[in-house]
Amino acid sequence: MTMAIRLAGMAILVLALAHVAMPRALNWRQQMASVDLMSRQIHYAHYVFLVVTLMGIGFLALLRAPLLIRDGDLGQSLTGGIAAFFLLRLLFELFFFDSSLWRGDRLRTVGHVAFIALWTTLTATFALATLGWGGTA
Repeated sequence: MTMAIRLAGMAILVLALAHVAMPRALNWRQQMASVDLMSRQIHYAHYVFLVVTLMGIGFLALLRAPLLIRDGDLGQSLTGGIAAFFLLRLLFELFFFDSSLWRGDRLRTVGHVAFIALWTTLTATFALATLGWGGTA
């Protein structure tokens, strides 16, 4: 389980780094120009906090995996919270994002399926750690 948590941490750090390129890739400067200042600043603030949260989770999982899987309330609380975080993201991928964003576009469809696999894997990894699967550190 330690290795699975560490691999999940690496994947989350890659995800956080990929977010750095997202504003340019999605042309946010132009897209957000018509949005009022308060909404635009809230959007960017939430984006930064998401990236920082992903980095925190990623480094915690990569560098402190044994502490996360030890028997105890803190490890279970953290892994349970992380599992819930990624489960919610999976549910958004499945039920919130409009299929017109990816349907009919091969690259976006592959990305959609890849994200479903990623969110499912991260949810399962942290949920299993929460339940004590794989033993202790």
